[in-house]
Amino acid sequence: PRSRGLGDVYKRQDVVLLKPGKAPSHGKVAKRSYANVQQMEEALKNTPHARHNAHQKECYDAASTLYSKPMCELRPDVAETLDRLAERIVERAAENRSDDGFALRIFDAGCGAGHLTKRIAALSTEKRKVEVIAVDLSPRTIEYCNRNKPANVKYEVGDVGDYPHPSRLGEGVTFDVVVFHACLQHVFSPLKALQAASRLLRGGGAVIIAQAQGRRHADELRVKDPVLQPRGLPASPEDVEELIPEGCPLELAAFKDCLLYTSDAADEGLGVDLGG
Repeated sequence: PRSRGLGDVYKRQDVVLLKPGKAPSHGKVAKRSYANVQQMEEALKNTPHARHNAHQKECYDAASTLYSKPMCELRPDVAETLDRLAERIVERAAENRSDDGFALRIFDAGCGAGHLTKRIAALSTEKRKVEVIAVDLSPRTIEYCNRNKPANVKYEVGDVGDYPHPSRLGEGVTFDVVVFHACLQHVFSPLKALQAASRLLRGGGAVIIAQAQGRRHADELRVKDPVLQPRGLPASPEDVEELIPEGCPLELAAFKDCLLYTSDAADEGLGVDLGG
């Protein structure tokens, strides 16, 4: 039988980085070699990142069985907050487009049950169309979202840190806004996630980090399960700046930390706008 080649091991959507120069005569890669592909895959499953993502999937796959239950219905004040957040996201996306006839494109990272995703999609009109790509680590959550999917939404199972995927999105597809709602404090590496977000943005686009339920809700979840949520929300503009990787073309445009569900607050919960 023929020997296995690179094409037999890697899938189309995988990215392979090659170091220029002459290959070592012993044929080893870096400092570790694997006897076979299965051994390599097992090793990858046991990295801290992989274990973190596995725990996220397990928790939210289990939670997905409750999404349609009355106990998971949104309180009216939370629903109103998400309505306003969706409006702000679409308005920010529209700022990045002169009336060029193209749809506004929004990437919803860590979409969960799709509460915000559907609200963004519902703001599409004949005059100003909106398209949403929504991604979540949990396969069962995405399965739940696809049961009642708006036509202008595409749900995908994935890790935002691995994007963009040209094979999934199409070559050169970019977005006007990338939104992390109740998400960034859960990801394994915020730096990697924001670096990926910057690659997804078209020129002049924005990353919006938001937590509609507010800081206290996030802090309580972190106490309950620090593995599920390994960090809190950024408490200051300086905290946000520390999350931006060196060389990443994002700049902090706005930081708001408002009291939760107060009628006189312009934007409830945490809101951060990073301009590309």
